Amino acid sequence: MRWIRVSTAGGAAARTAIGVAVAAMLVLAAIVPRAARAQKEKESAGDWPMYARDLAATKYSPLTQINASNVSTLAEAWTYKLADHANFEITPIAVKGVMYTPAGKSVLAIDGATGKEIWHFDVDGAQVSTRGVAYWPGDKQNPPRIIFTTFDRKLIALDAATGKLIPSFGANGVVVMTVGYNGVPTIFNNIVLCGASVGELPQGPPGDSRAFDAITGSLLWTFHSVPGPGEVGHDTWLNDGWKDRSGTNVWGFLTVDAARGILYMPFGTPSYDRFGADRPGNGL
Repeated sequence: MRWIRVSTAGGAAARTAIGVAVAAMLVLAAIVPRAARAQKEKESAGDWPMYARDLAATKYSPLTQINASNVSTLAEAWTYKLADHANFEITPIAVKGVMYTPAGKSVLAIDGATGKEIWHFDVDGAQVSTRGVAYWPGDKQNPPRIIFTTFDRKLIALDAATGKLIPSFGANGVVVMTVGYNGVPTIFNNIVLCGASVGELPQGPPGDSRAFDAITGSLLWTFHSVPGPGEVGHDTWLNDGWKDRSGTNVWGFLTVDAARGILYMPFGTPSYDRFGADRPGNGL
């Protein structure tokens, strides 16, 4: 930007000219952000930044280049071989032309146009959880991140551009969770939302849902899927059937009404899911 020095020696005419110039700059200042936002929205129209594309889980893309009339003419553009023992129950995400995907004990960033690997991160421990990875767009102080879970109860954050661990997230990029999660974390604003992957034995870890800070990795809150003393619904669990009750977990995916800030959690049944004699009551 260049500054122009203006003299007011010309009297009223000069002041009028200055007023017009200032008004024009104010109008331009209003137009430029709108134009930038419109361009950004246009560029992101083809993105698939999370498992079901958006927080409402619509799984819908607005792109129209490929349709029912020409899909039969598609030809293979490139192939990338994933790990031989990768779990293929995954959905890659795509942001700004880059595809991010788990591959066994690795997470990859691949150029969507050429199929060339941009970066490759190997997980130290168990493999990456099924379904995929999550994308956090970053803020003014922090670059975009790829956030995912592993089968050994880790929540990991990587720099989306480099694939390097984020040192300020948890302990050098890693948060050890109480229980693992078999789905993809849902990210709303700066909040990482996770369900729980627990066993089907009646006594064991509870299937509580949790929220973590996308910047620091700190635990924000825990929702008790089986209410404890003093919590709503606790009185519907008779004979202490609530104690150490496993199951009752969000195994798969969470959705968010972004406008209202409401999280929706589809819970499974308490364990055992087909035998309830050891947990009398309505079990809310």
